[in-house]
Amino acid sequence: MWGGPIDSCEVMFFWSPSSDDLTPAQFILYRLSVNGVFVQGTTLGRTQAIEYGIVNGPNRFDLVAVDEAGNASAPASATFDLSNCGPF
Repeated sequence: MWGGPIDSCEVMFFWSPSSDDLTPAQFILYRLSVNGVFVQGTTLGRTQAIEYGIVNGPNRFDLVAVDEAGNASAPASATFDLSNCGPF
C-alpha cells in the first residue's frame, strides 16, 4: 500500500491487487481501517481509495484483503501525521 495526504485531513491510497487460488482478484474485498476503526470496504478490482483521518496528528491506516471464504491477509499499514482533523 502506498499513497499520501492530498489535503490537511484526506489521504489517497493505492495498492496492488491481492491474489488468491480460489477467489478471482476482481472479487477480493479490501477493508480499510483508520486507527483501528473500520471505515470502508471495496471490491470488484478496486485498488485505490480516498479516506479521511479521524484525529489531529498521527493516523494509522490499515488495509486487509479478504477472499470469498472469509480468509483475511495480514494488514498493510501506513501512518500519516495529519493536521486539522477531527475528532469527528
